[in-house]
Amino acid sequence: LGPGQVQPKQQDVIYMLTPRLTRVGMEYFGPPIPLLDNATVSGRVETDFLTLNPRGSESRELLRLRLAYLAIKHGPFTLVAGQDWDIAGPLLPLVNDNTSFF
Repeated sequence: LGPGQVQPKQQDVIYMLTPRLTRVGMEYFGPPIPLLDNATVSGRVETDFLTLNPRGSESRELLRLRLAYLAIKHGPFTLVAGQDWDIAGPLLPLVNDNTSFF
């Protein structure tokens, strides 16, 4: 039997692992800037490779941009500009596995 012909039993747990859920990112934490009253600048860029079409498509490219933002922190205040997690979302979001049920 081929892999697609083997059906899981009722009590079997379906486990899926794919390298497309890999995240690649880079963070920057700058020194205090005297011209900005010693405010600090930081930034982050993060990508992943999750797509249903391994060659990419017009609506979903192979490399996806997850996070890309610049932050300026001065005392208790932080100004964030760019693409970040939702401000009302969980601190550690769950991965939405887009490879099933479509």
